[in-house]
Amino acid sequence: MVYMINATLDFKLTEDRARFVPLLQAHRKRSLENEVGTLRFDFSLSIEDDKQLLLQELYESREAFDAHWNGDSSKTLLGECEAMDIEAEIKGWHGAMVD
Repeated sequence: MVYMINATLDFKLTEDRARFVPLLQAHRKRSLENEVGTLRFDFSLSIEDDKQLLLQELYESREAFDAHWNGDSSKTLLGECEAMDIEAEIKGWHGAMVD
């Protein structure tokens, strides 16, 4: 069984989403290369809402996700967002164990 995450990020401004994408691309690369148990990390830009981004992530286990969430790359991403004054709210968070 693996642990899957689907989440929606809603940004305060359209420009925030655009500035966030390169930060998320770097975070994705770090996560896949450096975190044991990160199997897949994808995102897409909503075509219905230009202030929305959709995340799809897959981990070997809930523990692997927890390590990702509390890890250095996530802390780096949050710090970069704070420094750039990018505001986003996580909505529609769904975690599930799947075969």
